[in-house]
Amino acid sequence: MGSLMGWTAVKNQISIEPILFYAGCVFWTLSYDTIYAHQDKKDDEKLGMKSTALYFGDTTKSWLKRFYLTSLMTWLYAGILSSLNNIFYIALLAVGFIFHRQYKNFNPDDPSQCMSIFKNNSYVGLLLFFGILLDRIIT
Repeated sequence: MGSLMGWTAVKNQISIEPILFYAGCVFWTLSYDTIYAHQDKKDDEKLGMKSTALYFGDTTKSWLKRFYLTSLMTWLYAGILSSLNNIFYIALLAVGFIFHRQYKNFNPDDPSQCMSIFKNNSYVGLLLFFGILLDRIIT
């Protein structure tokens, strides 16, 4: 939310670009949080807790695909509207590769693998941050 306020303060106007970047992050968070939740879904079920892992159940993988694609598409559109250049799009392509690999390797019944995929998402944040930063510095 701070990024939305910061953008508005710097640009002195409300615009769609930060909302799109934020929306992409919401769907990205849904994906990695759901993956994380699969580690202890059996305990959640015993305790009667609600989680996206339990909610999506056997359809989790198809939901992950939707969340990943929605994140990528909103970030792509935000980049276009923000007049970002090749550096950002190369970073976004790398993010797409990471998402694809996570999707292919996801096994909801392997807690250690879920943790590995969850931790791997730190690279997504770094790629997005440096993709935008370097794009703005160099171009």
